[in-house]
Order: sequence, then C-alpha cells, then structure tokens
Amino acid sequence: MKTVHNDYTEKSALHRMLEETEQRPELRDRPYRLVNLWMPVRHRVEESPLAVLDINTVAADDFHRIKLVYPDRIGEIAGISHNPDHRWYYLSDMEPGEVLLLKVFDSRSPEGIFGTPHTAADSVNTPDNARNRNSLEVRVIAFS
Repeated sequence: MKTVHNDYTEKSALHRMLEETEQRPELRDRPYRLVNLWMPVRHRVEESPLAVLDINTVAADDFHRIKLVYPDRIGEIAGISHNPDHRWYYLSDMEPGEVLLLKVFDSRSPEGIFGTPHTAADSVNTPDNARNRNSLEVRVIAFS
C-alpha cells in the first residue's frame, strides 16, 4: 500500500477556505466541508485502485500532521498510522464516468478527525501488463 493520508488538517483546510473566500467573507462564519470528486479517465482502473478507510474504524490518534514544504509555502496533510481495527474498502475496475466523492474535511467533525483517509492500493492480482492508473481529482468547498 502507498501512503495512507487525508488531504487536509484543520490548519490546511482553514487556510484553503480563507484563500477561496477572499471575495466572499460572509461565508467564513459558516460550517464548511471540503469534498474531493475522484474519477478515472481514459480507461478502466487496472492498477492502484483507490482504497478508503471506514472513518468509523479510525481513531483521532491515528491521524498525524505531516508538513509539505513547497518553495513558496508550507502545507499540511494528515498521515494515518496503521491500526488493526481499520476496515478498508476499495473500488476495483472503476470505469471512466464512475466517480467517488470523498469528504476530506468537515469543520463540524470531532477534534482530530479530519476526513476520509485514502490511498492508492497495490493488489497482488494486478497483471504485469496493467495500464497505469489515470485519474482526475476535483476539489470543492461546500458551505452549510
């Protein structure tokens, strides 16, 4: 399995929300969610399908802040440590046009729970001639 992560922490989600609402400051006091739409493009997913953790099996202690250092800023995502209580789901053979929505942050979530942990999963059933995964991700902020 690749790195298990969630795309936002409360710090990085707040930074993104403030950045995106510069022209709409009245939204800033409202509850918000960050949602990712993930979908394959060009062809069926043959290798590294997306796997998601059942959030009901993840403890706040499983989330760890990871700094992402860029030339112009420092970002942050959540890394997820292994826990034998985790329950995984993956979507094999997704076709272009099929989508998965991931809630990656909710301002009303309990402290330390940031969103849906996910990763690209390696499968022992992947044939040697499998085409590389080709996917698209769109991120949205939804306000209540």
